Amino acid sequence: MNKTGHALATLAVVLGLAACGSNGGKDASSTEAATATVAAAAGSSDASTTETTSAEGTAARVDCVAVKSAEASMIVDWQLVVGFSRSPDVATWSKVPIGDLPKFASQLEVLKTQLGSDSAAVEAINFMAGANEIAQKGIGGDVTAADELKQYLGTDVTKVLLKQSAIGLAASGIGCG
Repeated sequence: MNKTGHALATLAVVLGLAACGSNGGKDASSTEAATATVAAAAGSSDASTTETTSAEGTAARVDCVAVKSAEASMIVDWQLVVGFSRSPDVATWSKVPIGDLPKFASQLEVLKTQLGSDSAAVEAINFMAGANEIAQKGIGGDVTAADELKQYLGTDVTKVLLKQSAIGLAASGIGCG
């Protein structure tokens, strides 16, 4: 067994013990779900989906292809929207030759649907959905959007860009990273 196999086996045992310890071992379904999650991460199930377990013990299938696709596009669009907060001329916003800003809202929605059990990811997605609404107004020609977006995002660009990490961590945490 390689290092990854050992790590996954150890994780399965730890998750199983943690699940049993949380309810006195009366419900084995949490242990089974945790083991299924580890098995999915180890590659013993369909590579395009993974099974994840919520804190309530309910299992859900996650479409890793959708997560990876939405995340890859979202990263570029996120950075564009943050950049718009430094560009007061909204007339230039629609002329950016990269990204896919018309689809940014749907990218965020896919991620929210797939990563909805992770509160930090959902918080980051909701925050950026608000910024996107403002950016879309600017792309539509609303000159007040530049100041509104700058106000919404604040002055700490690094802090706003780092919000993306919660999404990446959530995707990795469910085996889609």
